[in-house]
Amino acid sequence: MPMIARMRCTFFMISSILRVSGANFKFRRKILYTVLSLSYPEYKGLARKFYKWLFEEEKFSIIVTTEKGMRG
Repeated sequence: MPMIARMRCTFFMISSILRVSGANFKFRRKILYTVLSLSYPEYKGLARKFYKWLFEEEKFSIIVTTEKGMRG
């Protein structure tokens, strides 16, 4: 499996756990970046690019909005 696909799987798994636990958005961002950086230390640059792509281009807010819409 390509590295970016593994990062996405890790991201969505951790994100789901944090969302269910009721963690706020800012805390989830910090935890997710830490997990990505520690999980893939040899690909830290790629983890940083993935994180920036996700949060700076507001794709994460689209994901959160979509998930809220799907739940209720």
